[in-house]
Amino acid sequence: MMTFAGASADARVDATPRVVSRWVDIALAAPLTAGSQIAAWSGTFRGPVGVNALLALAMTVPLFWRRSRPLPVLSIVVAVVGIQALVFGATETAAVLLPLLAAVYSAAAYGGPAYVVASIALLGIVVHDLRDPLVDSPSQAWFSPLVTTAVFAVGRVVHSRRCQAEEAVARAAVAERDREQAIADAVESEQRRLGREVHDVVAHSISVMALHAGAAEQVLDRSPERAREALRLIQRTGHDAAREMGRLLSHEDGESREPLPSMSAVPELLGRVRAAGLDVDMIVEGARRDMTPALDLSLFRIVQEGLTNALKHAPSARTTVRVRYDKDAVSVEVLSEGPTARHENGSAGRGLRGIAERVDAVGGRLEAGPHAPSGWRLAAVVPAP
Repeated sequence: MMTFAGASADARVDATPRVVSRWVDIALAAPLTAGSQIAAWSGTFRGPVGVNALLALAMTVPLFWRRSRPLPVLSIVVAVVGIQALVFGATETAAVLLPLLAAVYSAAAYGGPAYVVASIALLGIVVHDLRDPLVDSPSQAWFSPLVTTAVFAVGRVVHSRRCQAEEAVARAAVAERDREQAIADAVESEQRRLGREVHDVVAHSISVMALHAGAAEQVLDRSPERAREALRLIQRTGHDAAREMGRLLSHEDGESREPLPSMSAVPELLGRVRAAGLDVDMIVEGARRDMTPALDLSLFRIVQEGLTNALKHAPSARTTVRVRYDKDAVSVEVLSEGPTARHENGSAGRGLRGIAERVDAVGGRLEAGPHAPSGWRLAAVVPAP
């Protein structure tokens, strides 16, 4: 109910200017119509009273639509003034001048091109003055053109300001749409980023726990102590994953109690995968350098994803993690050499898609695929200014 009430209120607010404008048009046109009828029936115009009354109606009634149809209204008023002047002779009276000025102003303020409005208005004034017996010299013909020009100028000023206001409203609407789209894009990007983080944490932990669970099952009967050690590793992996998830979510809530993983945590990561049975070594070339937290985290996740894939698809292969710190870039490579199962590829694997998005976000490049003669290689190079 509240939504409908709010929508109705907005509709009423939007309709208010149109209602006010309509009443203003009525308040202008009605007195002019009444005044022209009084002038016509009192014999102010030259010619038959009845015909002049009809012409007066044709000259003033269109003013009720002066905003919505300004050029047609001006054309009708000028045509009626011209017909009346040509047939019966022009009359110097406010009953003719005021409707004509109202039509000129309305066309100048709400109508089309200025030259069209000016041409139509000039035609009406020329015809009227040429048929006005009181205008018998150029010095007597200045009043009507002068007043009409002033009214036309005021109308064009109003037209200019109205156009500027409409353009400002349109620009504000575009800016608001752009802002809403930017917010939506930011939310979508953040959702994707959080999804990548959750996937990396969960996928790695589940892979390690699955390997430990398989090892525990194999040695349960002949070596209970080794089985218990594997179960303890499963427990520790679960606790580590829960702690990392908590740390991740605390950052999302703005409660940064602990830093997110970085390349300094890679040795601990290698220890966990070695305990899960993966034969892995690490080679570091160059001196470790300071990096932004986002870049540091992305490099860590690349190593984590490569090791997770090795655990899942090639647990018996020898794996090497190579990190190289250059002057303006950092390269990371995870290479599994030996008999391997079929790895996920970059077009189908969710993990590799997430890594590709990470690398693209920091302006780097990613390579993932089979490595001759047998094996799998995941490598990324990212700029590190």
